[in-house]
Amino acid sequence: MPNTIKDVATMANVSLSTVSRVLNNKSGCIEQFAPQTVKRVKEAAEKLQYRPSRRARGLTLGRNHCVTFLTERDNFWSSPFDCQIAIRAAHEMRKADYSIDIMTVADLKGIDQLPQTSDGIVFAIEVSDRIIARVQELELPLVWLNMGFAMETDCVLPDDWNGARRLGEHLLAIGCENVIFVAPFVGKTLHGSVKIRKEAFDSVLAGAAALHCVPYEWNALMQAMARVKSGQLPNAAVAAYAESELLAAMLAASESGLRIPDDLALVSCDVSEMCQHPGLGRTVTGVRFSIPELGSAAARMILQKIKTGQRNAPSVLIPEYFVQGDTTRS
Repeated sequence: MPNTIKDVATMANVSLSTVSRVLNNKSGCIEQFAPQTVKRVKEAAEKLQYRPSRRARGLTLGRNHCVTFLTERDNFWSSPFDCQIAIRAAHEMRKADYSIDIMTVADLKGIDQLPQTSDGIVFAIEVSDRIIARVQELELPLVWLNMGFAMETDCVLPDDWNGARRLGEHLLAIGCENVIFVAPFVGKTLHGSVKIRKEAFDSVLAGAAALHCVPYEWNALMQAMARVKSGQLPNAAVAAYAESELLAAMLAASESGLRIPDDLALVSCDVSEMCQHPGLGRTVTGVRFSIPELGSAAARMILQKIKTGQRNAPSVLIPEYFVQGDTTRS
């Protein structure tokens, strides 16, 4: 049988409450004990390989030692992007003896129970306004993770604005006159990161080159390639929103008989490892950022808010850096 708190108390010759207070350091009360007492308790716990259970510790500290990642994406675990974020966040949480719970919500059911199971909420990737409004009523610490918009506080997201601007500057430098931005332009409401990147391209091109927004649809892509092929869009480049749009654009260019980069330059706003894989036959010019760092930064922020009780924390932008590949001329 595993050793218990009673075994630690017996070995250290102290009371059960002293062991609990020393190991949990509740409200800093460890400072109330003599250094020799603290040393005896910790040495006994180490020798007996005793660790307070998360449940028991939660009851002692009035915490659940769990953070909920809240999303409306049904395919969260099938997305390599989302999984990298969640895995790194879980690793960061373990350092503080916390776990994460991924909660996929389609309605308001279960939200009222969150204060009984979680110490904080991370809005992850996609959450509707009505879910956000309901969760905010719970008055739990909140962090907004890659939600596609920036606020001065409580947000963790990639620096899409400066990343897109850097790509626009590169395309102007190599003489592009027409930039075809391929992105998921679906419905009237754009995901925040699509809007941010479009606005960044607009700001840097500023009349020096035309920006053409093309939805991530095969027919629309082929029509754009036809305009490039016919000369209607001279000195053109495709700026792909992410790897799916990138691969589709490469296929459409090939089907249209366009050579990259001779007839059409190509850049990506999100250069993943797959985009640099030898099997692709080329390396891609674009910008990239650390996807796992999104998870780490969100975990650190929510844990800090839980620990300190602070209402707001400064937002964190994950930097994006330029990668020169052979899909554009340097």
